[in-house]
Amino acid sequence: WNVANVVQFAGGRFIAGGDAQGSPSAPVLLTSSDGAQWSAASLTLPSSIDRSTLQVHHLAFGNNRYVALGYSGYTPVVLTSSDGTNWTGRVLEEVGSFTLHSLVFGNGRFLAASNTQVWTSPDGTTWTEHAVAGLGWNYLQRVVFANGRFVGALNTGAIATSTDGITWSVGPTVCSSGGLRLHALGDTLVGFCGGEAFTSNDGGSSWSALAGFPGYPIAAIAGTSGRWVALSQAGSILTYTP
Repeated sequence: WNVANVVQFAGGRFIAGGDAQGSPSAPVLLTSSDGAQWSAASLTLPSSIDRSTLQVHHLAFGNNRYVALGYSGYTPVVLTSSDGTNWTGRVLEEVGSFTLHSLVFGNGRFLAASNTQVWTSPDGTTWTEHAVAGLGWNYLQRVVFANGRFVGALNTGAIATSTDGITWSVGPTVCSSGGLRLHALGDTLVGFCGGEAFTSNDGGSSWSALAGFPGYPIAAIAGTSGRWVALSQAGSILTYTP
């Protein structure tokens, strides 16, 4: 195992995705039932995908299906699994030259997003491209799902919401300088902007400053309704009890 890019708990197991870093045999997906003991997932790929350059950046779970998105060099790749242990991959030709920044499941569909385009799928295998509507000159930087709707962080620091991931409504500005990093912890949304943190419990309609936040730039966050754990960009681990 070389580099971990993303980790998720879903369907009763942890899944981690990483980077082969030039090795044709290095695992790019690991699975664990407890988060302590990990094993390499089985991965079947066509000859058109170079295993040694494979990177996994996004994970999602829905409709009893695990889906991962990544790249082989500059070629977008989708990986799917029904059990989290045995995976099958293919080139995601539908994406073309767009760069994907998000993968999420909500309202019965997987949604992969770039700045101005989204792709939807019921199963992670068959994808349909859509141009986003309702954002004006804004563009999506990250998409999550909470409280029954997709929520996007825009380049302006504003929030946008959508029930289908295609047609959006622009909402309040959370971070006036842009650079908003958006995370979903269950139905609680957490937004980070520089040294500030904000939360929303109504799907992004209203936001409040997170009391007692120490002001560290945050790289990643995970948690439950009772405890949050965040990793700062400097490598510090922060914990918070909502």
